[in-house]
Amino acid sequence: MNKNIEKIGSIVDKAVEKYSTLDVFRAGVQLIPYIGGPIDTILSGRASRIQFERFEQFAYELRMRLEVVEAISADVQGDEFADFVLTVLENVWRARTAEKRRSFAVVVSKQIITARSWDDADMAVRLVAELESIHIDVLLAVLSVSHAVADTNGMKIVAFDIESADGLLANFSQSLKAKMDGRYSDVALRLACSELVARGLLHDAGVGKWNAQAMKFFVTTDLAVWFSEWLAED
Repeated sequence: MNKNIEKIGSIVDKAVEKYSTLDVFRAGVQLIPYIGGPIDTILSGRASRIQFERFEQFAYELRMRLEVVEAISADVQGDEFADFVLTVLENVWRARTAEKRRSFAVVVSKQIITARSWDDADMAVRLVAELESIHIDVLLAVLSVSHAVADTNGMKIVAFDIESADGLLANFSQSLKAKMDGRYSDVALRLACSELVARGLLHDAGVGKWNAQAMKFFVTTDLAVWFSEWLAED
């Protein structure tokens, strides 16, 4: 195995060990009158277990990806790499789902292998941290549209719900609700779409065009395509 890859594994292992014993709220909790001690006893043990399990999964996911790599391109000796790893680890500690921790591992491994801009890597990590599974699912669903819609300059459009849509776009769009196959409620999907539009990952295609109402038809943006390349498993 490449020596740099071995070093990365060592760094991750040390970080797991360090973070699994770190109780960042412990001092403040102990200051609570009367019940601070008992609460600290409860939280310190459970928090450590949760922390360890999250970092353990992340370390495993990262190691599995790097063990099959012949060589890496990123400079793992520089300050940029150190800052990048620390930022990732802080976010892994807060990541509640296995899917999000896996996404962090994918981004880190891709940056180590391909040596893209550190600013780009930091932005990808930030997006993973800010988005939940529903956002990623919606984004990938819109990206998966297989054909463009007539009279839309080649845009591939997804309708929130074909049954409630009308006009030209309803005849050509694919249904986001159908793609989600009942995994999320309408309220959750609408909120996710709104948040993706606010972050520039989706564009509300109906506003000002084809007499469509807002938040009914969506297309992906260049930023969404860029982000999906970070999340793609090679």
